[in-house]
Amino acid sequence: MIRTKVVRIRPSVNQFQALPHNNGSKLHTSARRLGAFALARLYSFQLDFATLRVLAISYFYGAARFLGARRLGNLLGQIKVSVRTNDGLSFECQIDSISTICLISSWFRESDLIPNADVGAVVDIGAHVGIFSLYASRRFKHSVIVAVEPNPRNYELLLRNLSLNRLENVLTVQAAIMDNDGTTSFWIRDSSLGGSAINTSNERPILVPCYRLDTLLRSLGVDSSVLMKLDVESAELTALSGAPESLNRCPVMIIEVDKINEDSVRNLLSSIGFSFLVLDENSHHSNFLCRKVESM
Repeated sequence: MIRTKVVRIRPSVNQFQALPHNNGSKLHTSARRLGAFALARLYSFQLDFATLRVLAISYFYGAARFLGARRLGNLLGQIKVSVRTNDGLSFECQIDSISTICLISSWFRESDLIPNADVGAVVDIGAHVGIFSLYASRRFKHSVIVAVEPNPRNYELLLRNLSLNRLENVLTVQAAIMDNDGTTSFWIRDSSLGGSAINTSNERPILVPCYRLDTLLRSLGVDSSVLMKLDVESAELTALSGAPESLNRCPVMIIEVDKINEDSVRNLLSSIGFSFLVLDENSHHSNFLCRKVESM
């Protein structure tokens, strides 16, 4: 663990673009995940020292990931940054979360992707540090946002980001979404803010509460239509298995799917009327926009 330092950048949302998809280039994929190219476009004529410092760290982080220098990449990825977008949103996160801000902000700029229609609730499953929840809170001002995140470090930053932005329509739940109610082992990485309900190498387990999504929403009194975002690090099928009622009330979903689960997830969601649009993908996972056929 390195001692972290907060540096401040003020990126423009209009410049914070996700890069075009190119599956053929490993270097391009690494840079896309990092968001380094997006950072290079920030304040091209107004670069200050703090922004240049973040930009330099980001490029070194990307280079370390690409060259397989895992330990160096992990150390650089843990450096904390404070980001303020020009539409007034503030985030505290690590350097390895910048690409997620790039990606999610691009989704909300595309009006055809995230509809402006009224929904009773937005459910952010795997809320991480709250990036999607913050954008959803601004878009759906009259809806309740339910942010669910099991990782204690992520959850702490999620609460901090909600406080920074003074958002009052977000309910937070520190738990995992599974196919049962109770507790489960959750595997976290000391080197990043990631984690999974699936055991992989270089991770350690903690015990966290878990709920079926149907149980959780019922307990919160959410019985209307829901827009769902799901990013649960390879546990997609487990989370979806506990959500038949919720899926019936969900006209639109954004879901990250591990490549090993892609066929099964497609079959499951297609069987209940969802169509698929690829938003972003790499060799490990894909992000899909799923819509019920009748809602298109």
